Amino acid sequence: MSIPRVSGALRGWMKTQTISRVTKSVVNHKPVEAFEDIVVKLMKQPLPPEKVNRKPEEQRSWVWYSIWMKSSVEFKIDDVIVISGKKYKVQSKTNWDEAGYYSYEATEDFD
Repeated sequence: MSIPRVSGALRGWMKTQTISRVTKSVVNHKPVEAFEDIVVKLMKQPLPPEKVNRKPEEQRSWVWYSIWMKSSVEFKIDDVIVISGKKYKVQSKTNWDEAGYYSYEATEDFD
């Protein structure tokens, strides 16, 4: 299957904004969160119900989002990112290298 060309389709929908990547560590036996600000082009929307219904049963009640991002930073599965003040956990990613985008499926982070 070839990768669809989405660069023209997403033009105008993507908004430049600053998001944060959250890293967690333990300092003096206390959990500490650090935030790394990253400027990206981004489009976020709820994951369509037909895709949520294909998830394992225990994950269907989670709040899922599809996030398209153009960035110099590649996020990994389990990374926590903050978009407009709300935390999301990356659950999967797809590399649309030819168009310069990454597509992520993420859930609201309820830590």
